[in-house]
Amino acid sequence: MPSRGQLFLALSSSLLGVLAFDFAYRALEPEQIVPTEIGEYSPTLGWQLVPGAEASSTRTGREVEYRINSKGIRDDETPYEKPEGTYRIAVIGDSRTFGYGVAIEQHFSRILEGYFERVEVINLGVSGYGIDQSFLFLQEQGFRYAPNLVIAYVSHFGDHRHMHSVRWGKPKPRFELVDGRLVLEPQPAQLEDSFSLLRRVDEQLVESSPLYRDTSQALMRLIKGSPVVVEQTDSDRTATASPGYVDSIFELGLAILAGIDAESRNRDTQFLVVTEMARLDEVCRQAGIRSFDVAASLANRRFELPDGLEHINEAGNGVLAWEIAQYLSREEIIPASHAKVRDDGPRF
Repeated sequence: MPSRGQLFLALSSSLLGVLAFDFAYRALEPEQIVPTEIGEYSPTLGWQLVPGAEASSTRTGREVEYRINSKGIRDDETPYEKPEGTYRIAVIGDSRTFGYGVAIEQHFSRILEGYFERVEVINLGVSGYGIDQSFLFLQEQGFRYAPNLVIAYVSHFGDHRHMHSVRWGKPKPRFELVDGRLVLEPQPAQLEDSFSLLRRVDEQLVESSPLYRDTSQALMRLIKGSPVVVEQTDSDRTATASPGYVDSIFELGLAILAGIDAESRNRDTQFLVVTEMARLDEVCRQAGIRSFDVAASLANRRFELPDGLEHINEAGNGVLAWEIAQYLSREEIIPASHAKVRDDGPRF
């Protein structure tokens, strides 16, 4: 039987080995596109941006700064009260709406403002969000800005985030369809307060140790089993799986978008889905939800961030802003009084 000294030496050696391996893993891991320090736990959303946080990354080959305002969004300081004569657009979504790898000055939300007069675009995007979290964030924060229009940019369902109560190793809320109605499930961390300490330790390890993060997520996928193998395609960025599971992804996704549409209507706010999925565009139109498919406009490899980062660069954001501006004017969603007038006549 080994002595206490031998056990201590074995444990110490094992711990040092793990720490050394974690250090090597961290050293080999590429720089993060979006630094983790600008995010934090949220009891209602799963995670959120840290008010007042600032960080930067050079992962794309140029420095990109991420500044979060006092209300926890990547945008300028904007009061909730809307100035008289101002038309406001609230944009919800995931990393593309947040501005993954792109300076905020060159993001489509900021460029879109420039095509009109007295138009403010509020960027409510958060990296990693599913449309369920975007809906909840809109309710918590977005509607306080009294937007005239809400745009949900849903570029893909590739991670089927709204189908799960845990993503990226973190608990999150999710909706279920019960007799055709959306029912919100609280995130797992809210159900068992006795595990709050373990949850905090787990979150700290996820944030501080890439090795722990990747290993624990892989282990959970192995234990639970994954019903799909996610693949991203240029033509239709959705999950490839059994037809039944894909149908359920779109069924719940459409129900959440219909919920956003209904709540927007109740507030005399218009709603628009911007997507790159032909199927989502079709089912939204069939359900009477205004939708705009931008896949063809963004189908240009020159719009991609380097190193296969699967997001659009500054050029892609510029095209997206132009296409949305054209659509809003063509469909007369934004009143003509907000069109930018030049010497040779109106812009649109």
